[in-house]
Amino acid sequence: MTRKWQFAGALLAVLFAFPGTSHAVIGASLFSIGGDVQVEILPFSAAFTNELHLFSPGPDRFIGLNTEVGKVVDLGNFPSGEELIFGIFVQNTGNTFVMGPGSRNPDGVAHADVTVLNPRVATVAFEDLYGGGDVDYNDLGFRVTQCHSVIPEPASAVLMTVGLLGTVIRRRSRSRI
Repeated sequence: MTRKWQFAGALLAVLFAFPGTSHAVIGASLFSIGGDVQVEILPFSAAFTNELHLFSPGPDRFIGLNTEVGKVVDLGNFPSGEELIFGIFVQNTGNTFVMGPGSRNPDGVAHADVTVLNPRVATVAFEDLYGGGDVDYNDLGFRVTQCHSVIPEPASAVLMTVGLLGTVIRRRSRSRI
């Protein structure tokens, strides 16, 4: 029985470790892994004009508008572990929303959906309406390099669960002998 669980765990590890897997997490944060951070503005589907900013670290830095699809900006070098707090300013409403937990926003709602594409690249998509609006997260999107998400990847959670389950089963089978 133990070998079956070990095989299942190994199979899951291979499946989830495949570099093509990605996941989206609303309310996730991004941290620099060191090196030059680049941002590329992606296609959008918003009725409003949204400005993309890097609010932290350092002073507020304007990056571009959601209408500037394809614009690439090199933000410079950030030390590993530095949180990168991106946000949007909605010109039509005057609202500002930042990525990370909803507690950072005036409406208490998480406004950014982070998708990890690989260990060094993520995409971020913002919702620009107060209260979560239509929750489509397609009002301003961008790709960012040299970063990682702080939310544990689903693969890690699954592998930890399988490992713990295998340990419990092994202990139970040993106690019966």
